[in-house]
Order: sequence, then C-alpha cells, then structure tokens
Amino acid sequence: MVVGGNRRVPQGRRRRRLVALGAAIALLGVVMPFRASTTLAVGAGNAYNVDKGFDSCTLPSWEQMQTWWNYSPYYWYSVYIGGDDAGCPAGNVEGWLNTVHSQGWNFEYTWFGPQAPCTTYNNVFSYNTATAYNQGWQQAYYAVSQLDADGVANGTNEVPIIYDLDAGANGNSACQAAIDSFIQGWVNFANGSYPYQIPGVYGSICNSNLAALAGLNPPPEFIWGADYDGLSPTSILDDGPGGCGVPNGEWVYQQRLKQYNQDRTETYPNNGVSLYVDDDCANALTTPSGSGSPSCN
Repeated sequence: MVVGGNRRVPQGRRRRRLVALGAAIALLGVVMPFRASTTLAVGAGNAYNVDKGFDSCTLPSWEQMQTWWNYSPYYWYSVYIGGDDAGCPAGNVEGWLNTVHSQGWNFEYTWFGPQAPCTTYNNVFSYNTATAYNQGWQQAYYAVSQLDADGVANGTNEVPIIYDLDAGANGNSACQAAIDSFIQGWVNFANGSYPYQIPGVYGSICNSNLAALAGLNPPPEFIWGADYDGLSPTSILDDGPGGCGVPNGEWVYQQRLKQYNQDRTETYPNNGVSLYVDDDCANALTTPSGSGSPSCN
C-alpha cells in the first residue's frame, strides 16, 4: 500500500470476457418478465478472484470508493441489492455501480430476504418444506429481477448472487428441514432459470450451519462463511468452537469466500477516508470479472 500523494498501480486488474445477454426467463412453463433497466450499469459474467474485498452496511460514496481503490488492499465490494429483511439500505444502485466499476472494482451481490422460521426476524419463511421451497424459488426470482433493475447487464447470465442466511436452526430439525428446502428453491431457480445465475449462500460457519447445505441436490455453487478469527485464508472455515464449521472437503474448487473480521473502522490512506466495514477474502467468482494479482487465498 502506498500512502501520501502516490497512487498504487494495481497489477492484473483487467476486464474478462463478458457472457452474452439473455432476453427472458422461462421456468416450469411460466414466463417470468424482468424489469428492464434503461441503461447498462455493469456487464455480466464472472471470473475467479483470489483477493481481499470488503462489505459495509452503508453504501460508500463513489468518491470514498475511489480513494479506497487507490490506497486500500481491497479489490471487490459486496453490494446489498435488497430483500424483505435487509437492514442495510438497498434499492436501485445503477448509477453507483456504473461509476464504481469504472474505477476498477468488482462485486458480489447479496440478497437479504426472509430468514429461518425459528429465528426472531420480522420476516421468516415457512416451516412447511413445500412452502419454504416455493418461497426460496420466489426470492431468487426477486433477486435476479433486482439485478436487472440495477442495470446489471439487463438480466444476463452467470452472475454470482448470494442469499444472506444470518442464523440457522440451532439443532431444531424441523427448522433445518425448512432451511434446506428454502435454499434448495433458491438454488434451483438460479440453476434452472434463463438467464442462468450462480447461486451462493452467506452465513456464519456455525450459527447458520452452512455445512448442512452441502447435502442439497444440487448444493449452492459457492459459500461465503463468516468466521471472525482474523485469518483471511478461505481454507480455514472449520475452526468454530467445538469443531463446528465447514469441512475442508466441501466447496473446495474456488467456491469459497470468507468474512474474517467484523465491524472495523479502517482508514485509507493514513488520515484519509474512514469506513466501518467487514474484511473479506475471495477464492471464488466475482462479477463482472476477477483479478490476476492474488492478495489472499
């Protein structure tokens, strides 16, 4: 990191090939129209990224993002795009995405919809597994539709999209069954829709019981584990108290992100722009491209 008046010259930050646009969704015989964005904010597609990123509840200004691009160790940012239980501002971020991507940033997109029925969130999905499945399927449609409204390549395909599962069943078998069905619906819509998307799930390695989702058929294509051990490697997601966490044999083919520090005020450069953030490492796909200069693993 260079401080003062000198700009860090990023190495390997390059745009990758974009995936062709899709026109509509047809799933289970039902045509699902998307809301068309008037302009294209960000291209679609993806590429592997083995780099540090960050997320924050309050969307930084584009001026703040420019300073952090110049001086911070981060290469990607996770954007909350909406959801019934989203506690962070979301909505249409089209203009912000356009400007910030032009600075060099890549993204993850996170949807914070209803949570498990055994939690205390205001909006929860059903204990009934069939109903929960349909709710997960519907949430994926809403999330992909929001991407389209935000100008993410007008709903085109192969965009990684993450469901924020903030808490799990805590041993409640009926609740775990509902979670499994809900996430299966989320995954199946993304996998079976046209345009095709890449479904992931965020949650605590222990409290959200991410390991249980490996048993779905098919499982989420990638996970983002919250594990506040201060260690960035995504291979370390199995170190929760009592041995809980994600086994090393699950999601091993560049299918992991890790949130390794929480709620920190960081400033770049010294005496520069301060933001309240979580620290992350990706060894996974980001959108619309990736990076060729690994800063974590």
